[in-house]
Parts: sequence; structure tokens; C-alpha cells
Amino acid sequence: EFKIKRFNKNKAYLATKFGDAVIDKNEVKDKNQGDRVKAYIYQDLNNVLRAATDFPYEINKVYELKAVKIDKKGVYFQMPNKNHIFMPFSERTYRVILDMTYPVAFKVDSNGEIYLTSKIRDLLTTDHDFHENDEVSGRIYSINKSIGAFVAIDNKYDSLLRIDELKGVFVEGELVHARVKEVKDDGKICLLYTSDAADERSSVD
Repeated sequence: EFKIKRFNKNKAYLATKFGDAVIDKNEVKDKNQGDRVKAYIYQDLNNVLRAATDFPYEINKVYELKAVKIDKKGVYFQMPNKNHIFMPFSERTYRVILDMTYPVAFKVDSNGEIYLTSKIRDLLTTDHDFHENDEVSGRIYSINKSIGAFVAIDNKYDSLLRIDELKGVFVEGELVHARVKEVKDDGKICLLYTSDAADERSSVD
């Protein structure tokens, strides 16, 4: 919880250990200066600390967001509501390319600050209804040059495109269209990079 430090015409300010966080006045319209309010805080594109009592996205859920700014501290991504959120470099697991879309997740620390992470493997599941030859799509979230590319199908399900299926140069964040080659007993999905997908990719390149 954070204490309301002051109000102005359209905004209120919450006192946090990182400094004052701006919150829409309507979100605390029933509160008074000095009252405490439960809220999430996050940094926007301009390094402004912002707060929200009801964050519109789920914590520990994977979303596809576009990288819009990179600085010495980390990467800023655009959220679906046009606001921006920060990924510190400590949460980045690959080189991020500006204006590319990536599968990332919202996390919250012990101080109530929300941030992004590309460490999503533990948030993906192998509990699914996919079968051999099903068509699927997802973004690459990790590449192991000895194993292959790990793909987040529908931002929910973990899968692997083995190294011998990777034709050409692939990067994290790339959208992959494939078929299910095999579903193992433990639910792990192996993908087949189809010739149609390869032809489509070549035409784009």
C-alpha cells in the first residue's frame, strides 16, 4: 500500500520508495490526502513513475508486446492500452531488436513495482489438446544452438522446433507457423517447420 501524498486537478501522487508515482485522480476519488491505497507502480517510456489500482493485465501471463525504446537501463515495451512498461536488462534473455514483437510476461516485485521479463519458460504449460499434424503458430522465446528454437504457442504452450528443422537464420521474437510433429508422453510438443511456412518466410525475406 502507498500513501496519497497530494492531489492536483487531474492527478494524485503516491509516495513510494522510488519517488512520487502519478495516478489518475478518478482511481482514488473516494480517498483523501494521507490515506493509503493498494496499487501497482511501473515506469513509462519517459521514466515517469506511474500507478494504477487495477492493473489491466494479468501478472505471470504471457503477452506479445512491441519493443519501442532501448536505453542503458533496459527496454520499454508498448502495452495494448498504449501505455509503456519497462524491462530491466537483468530480465532480458536475448538481444532485443527495436520495433520487434516479443512474448513477454508481467511480473511484480516485493515493492509493488510491475516490470516485464522475457523469462517465460516456467509460465508455459505442456497441458494441451494438440495432436500430430495440427497447425500451430507462436513466437520464438529462446534459441539453443545445440537443441533448437523454443516456441510459445498461443502465448500459453511450450514447444520445440529442433535444430535440424531450422532453415536459415531465426531470431527470438520471430513468429513461426508450423505443424505438430510429435507429442511426447509428458505433453512436450515437437514441431515440424512446414514447406508452406518456409516458402512464405522466403517470400517475406
